[in-house]
Amino acid sequence: MKHLFIATVLTVIGFSSFAQSANKIRVGIDMGYASTAGGGGLLFAVEPKYNLTNKINVGLRIGSAIMARTATSPAISGAGGSMNGSISGNSFYAATVEHYFNRGKNSFAPYVGAGLGLHTVSGMSFSSSSLNIGDTPGENKFGGLVRAGFESGKIRLGAEYNIVPASNYGTVSVNNNYLGIHFGFFVGGGKWGKAAK
Repeated sequence: MKHLFIATVLTVIGFSSFAQSANKIRVGIDMGYASTAGGGGLLFAVEPKYNLTNKINVGLRIGSAIMARTATSPAISGAGGSMNGSISGNSFYAATVEHYFNRGKNSFAPYVGAGLGLHTVSGMSFSSSSLNIGDTPGENKFGGLVRAGFESGKIRLGAEYNIVPASNYGTVSVNNNYLGIHFGFFVGGGKWGKAAK
């Protein structure tokens, strides 16, 4: 009976050694590069999360992507079909969910996730030899994201594709989708590779 008890305790410890802690809060901080059609820039985000289980959490991603974008218009299709716009800062607020794949054998924890939320797209200023749009107003867009990456200990590396409806100004269309590649860390909520407390 004593040996069975010891074996059971060791098994439980083995399965919980490499996990974030369920029912705890963690906060992620990410910085990286935002790549969009014809441009790119920098991104920064803070993401408080609640661990539903050792492998699933929900959160709220709050941040900004500062990037240059390209506009397209039939009026300038003969000249390459695009023109550059000014650099602008786009903020986002998205509810997220993530699932981790860690079998308790090491501190490496791949994840996949998704989110839905509001993107505040800044106004821009455009000009070309054949078309002058001038300044455009900012607007709010409802969009989503899909993401994947990995965590090791408290360190995080990942990529996410933000799906945001295009902005249209008459005959000019601006693609608001972008790929974010980010590096960061999190505090609280347990640590991969260490027993959850």
